[in-house]
Amino acid sequence: MKNNLQTKKSQELDLSFDLEILKHENRIIDIKIKGIIRNIKFNSNYFNWFIEDLLFLLDNNGYQKRWDYGQINIQGIKNLNLNEQEQELFIKECKTITNFDLLIKEE
Repeated sequence: MKNNLQTKKSQELDLSFDLEILKHENRIIDIKIKGIIRNIKFNSNYFNWFIEDLLFLLDNNGYQKRWDYGQINIQGIKNLNLNEQEQELFIKECKTITNFDLLIKEE
């Protein structure tokens, strides 16, 4: 589905994670994780791959890091199908991002 917030979908950009931009207001972007497109297993690089996909999606949909967002709210973490320990590590890694606030939000 194309909308005014997202002109290019994850599949069009050949990403590993299916991400959807839900809202953009006051430098805050809400993103929903809809699932995983590729069969990737959780490992030490998993979070880095997620961030690469997230930034690539935002860049390709016209969002600029310095001006368009200072906070990104992530919904749908359960759609990553991680076990409890993996999910805790993923959430912990979100706190290591320093260029913007990356927050996990419940749906």
